[in-house]
Amino acid sequence: MVCLATVILTGCEEQQLPTYDVNTHYVHFERMWNDRPVRFSFQTTPLENDYTVRIPVTLIGLAITEDKDYAVSVVTEDEPYKVGNVEYATTASPAVYDIDLAQTFSAGVYSDELEITLHNVPDELEEEKCIVLRIENNENFFQGPQEYLISIIYVSNIISQPDWWDDDFSLIYLGPYSDIKYRHFIIATGVSDLSEMDNSEIDAYVREYVYYLREQDAKRTPVLEKDGSKVLDTINFSA
Repeated sequence: MVCLATVILTGCEEQQLPTYDVNTHYVHFERMWNDRPVRFSFQTTPLENDYTVRIPVTLIGLAITEDKDYAVSVVTEDEPYKVGNVEYATTASPAVYDIDLAQTFSAGVYSDELEITLHNVPDELEEEKCIVLRIENNENFFQGPQEYLISIIYVSNIISQPDWWDDDFSLIYLGPYSDIKYRHFIIATGVSDLSEMDNSEIDAYVREYVYYLREQDAKRTPVLEKDGSKVLDTINFSA
């Protein structure tokens, strides 16, 4: 079963837009459910079997004056979450994740982070699984807008092309993507995510990678693509 569980054919229903009272507190995820879901592979952290994912959450209403808990649930196949005509549900087993269902929203801020710890379960994560989280009502906070109530985390032990390795990155830096090239980039730099870095930081890591490839080449153990070509020969960055 995949994360996108079921398509439901129904008629259109008019939805009432909620009105929010600033004297009441509402919590929701910062991103819409379909806006860049979190994807994590343990292939990007080869020396770690546990990894904590932090997901931004947002407050509607006046800032709170003391830390308060808000409620989260893990959406299961027994009670999938419906968005339009689609149902979403968690496909990962509980062995893959740990999460405190009472998360804390800090005082004096409008943005905080939910934490969930992922565990590398090799047999299960040979294929990508998902965890669907939902904000719930409790005594401190109500749910925010429906489109922002769920967050989907995809987890695997498979290496795959990250979003930041796009056409522009290929043209300026590392050339066309390949799993081999990305795996050795992680080995060389200890870094798997460049999405939040500025150009100078990216330049430094790419330069470190190029030096690594040159060193392997000098040892007569070059890093090769599946077709036998040298990865070094596909790099566009001049270091």
